[in-house]
Amino acid sequence: MKKAVVTLLALTTFGATLTAPLMAKAFEVNIGGHRFSDSYGYRSNNSYLVLYRKHRGESWKVKDNYGTRFEAEYALRRLQDKGYFAYIKKR
Repeated sequence: MKKAVVTLLALTTFGATLTAPLMAKAFEVNIGGHRFSDSYGYRSNNSYLVLYRKHRGESWKVKDNYGTRFEAEYALRRLQDKGYFAYIKKR
């Protein structure tokens, strides 16, 4: 009986370790108050424009065009830290 219980426990543990990577979900990393998604390095045909302005009456200016959401979010946070209004526009 002990061998059957130990064998069943070992098989259950082994099965759980095999299925654990399949249950992973996307996440965000928070480093020093800045949020970054886990899609770093993922490039697609999409591009992201970061637009900014200092005051509400001004027109929007283009900071740059970025290939990943991660890069665009990084530029957005830096502009916001400097006191600019900024947003990301997906192209």
